[in-house]
Amino acid sequence: MLRRKTCRIYIGQRQQKQLQKISAKTDIPVSILVRRAIKRYLKHRNRFLKLRQMKKGYIAMGAINRALANEAVFSDDQQFFTYEHFLSESE
Repeated sequence: MLRRKTCRIYIGQRQQKQLQKISAKTDIPVSILVRRAIKRYLKHRNRFLKLRQMKKGYIAMGAINRALANEAVFSDDQQFFTYEHFLSESE
């Protein structure tokens, strides 16, 4: 069985009237409308937070990838100069 707790929220008169109007048109109780709205908001908010966290991770990985690429270029340069040195000695 689903267990529910009571939660009191305070909203403006205008919002309350809008909720009651929608409730009357759709035959859906205000409590269910509010519950659905909260559920939708929480889903959206969690998605937003995950995307923001992923963006931070990609930015951090970009810096790491640049550092690794620079090391690889430096390593390649060293290997090339060593190769050239051996070639010049063999001539």
